[in-house]
Amino acid sequence: MNFLVNKDSVLESLVAFVTNSQFIGSVVAIVIAIIAGQMIEKIIYDTVVFFSKSSDKVKKNIILKSYCNLISTVLKYVIYVIAVLVILKIYGLTLTTILASAGFIGVMITYIFQDLIKDVTNGFFIVFSTPFEVGDNIKVNDFVGQVREITSRYIVLVDAQGDKCIVNNRAIDQVIVYNKGINFKKRVK
Repeated sequence: MNFLVNKDSVLESLVAFVTNSQFIGSVVAIVIAIIAGQMIEKIIYDTVVFFSKSSDKVKKNIILKSYCNLISTVLKYVIYVIAVLVILKIYGLTLTTILASAGFIGVMITYIFQDLIKDVTNGFFIVFSTPFEVGDNIKVNDFVGQVREITSRYIVLVDAQGDKCIVNNRAIDQVIVYNKGINFKKRVK
């Protein structure tokens, strides 16, 4: 058996692969998806600021950050999925093949990332139905604190002593909202 590899043939194969129109199209699709994913956050933030009507600037900025984070995360994933579909189309896969593969892969991804999917889904529920919002005092399990940030995956709580607790959004079924009777004061050092 001959295990020697000709360096010239490897280099020629690499050059042929890189100059292939399919490879170039794939790289262009990836670059466009990354640029679009980065730009989407700025566009969403500017749009939400334009339509926001809150008078409390600090609370408004925190809420805007939560909304923008949630919406931009979802839109980035949509852009990345579209980029993958474009790349598969560049390599000659038909729409039926792509859809059949997507169905199978979708089931696998749903099973593998079910906790992440629950977090994002509950994040949408929190943001759009507002059972509580930034500034509210809530209790999750044994931790009572004030909501400081709501993201697509978790909620940041701070208690009276200044301790932080990060709670996954899938735990919102255990939330009790306490907006009355709890006064948080700054801790004196």
